[in-house]
Amino acid sequence: MPGLYLLIIFLCSLASVVQAKPGAFVQAFQMPAWIQRDAMKTPLKPGMEINSADIIITGKNARVLINLDDGGSQIKIGENASIYFDRLQPAEEAEGFFEGFIRVKSGALRYTTTASAQPYLRNLKINTAFISVDIKGTDVWMRSAPKEDNLVLIEGSVQANREGEPPFEMTQPLSWYRVPENKPAQLLPQIPQDKLARWAAETELLPGGGVVSRDGHWLVNLIALRDKKVLLKMRLKLAHQGIMTSVNGLRLQGKQWYRLGVKGFATRADAEIFAQGIEGRYGLPRPWISRF
Repeated sequence: MPGLYLLIIFLCSLASVVQAKPGAFVQAFQMPAWIQRDAMKTPLKPGMEINSADIIITGKNARVLINLDDGGSQIKIGENASIYFDRLQPAEEAEGFFEGFIRVKSGALRYTTTASAQPYLRNLKINTAFISVDIKGTDVWMRSAPKEDNLVLIEGSVQANREGEPPFEMTQPLSWYRVPENKPAQLLPQIPQDKLARWAAETELLPGGGVVSRDGHWLVNLIALRDKKVLLKMRLKLAHQGIMTSVNGLRLQGKQWYRLGVKGFATRADAEIFAQGIEGRYGLPRPWISRF
């Protein structure tokens, strides 16, 4: 019973709303990934709203793509990251400002302003442990690591600084701001192309790599059982692993069955790679794939 009680809390937390209008939502991701809200950590699902004080957490090989409600800007998150959305406040009127404060507690993040979002007004600050950046509308890549934080300006311009040191105006594309733990910050004129390519890939979704999205229509069926309680316990176990599942009831030959699955995969190839990776784990047999 305690496991089922926790599952009920877990499901109810997905419906909790901190503010009337969300500041962002989850567009797509690769598991494992979670959202931490009000001390409750639950797996992500496509289309999930992100509000002030939410934390997005990713595991090994995970990626998350988030759309901000500022006309089209995006946040891309890499593996083993913890991103705290301290404040997200969409504009309350047509000519108002989108305001936000995001803290990269660990891992890599890329902020991109799409062409459609450029005319919108925003007052957004993104911080790592050592770097503070004021965002107006640009494309930047950032990482917070134990010994050194890094910021790369891909397009546009930003002002970056370390607390207690003079700010740097970054206007040159591909300029690189390095901030070691116990050394002065450096602004380098250009990052090596091979290093930028490796870093940029860390925050990009991998097509065919198990991507789940808001408009995905592929389902990986994990198991079908007649005992719903056993199924719900398995669902809770998978939730702890950062895997969001759904339960559907069906009748076969006059008997009630319950099916556990993961839905929303962007392509059949994404569904297949996930099915191959989870087969034989967590006590699951061979999954099967369908379209919904």
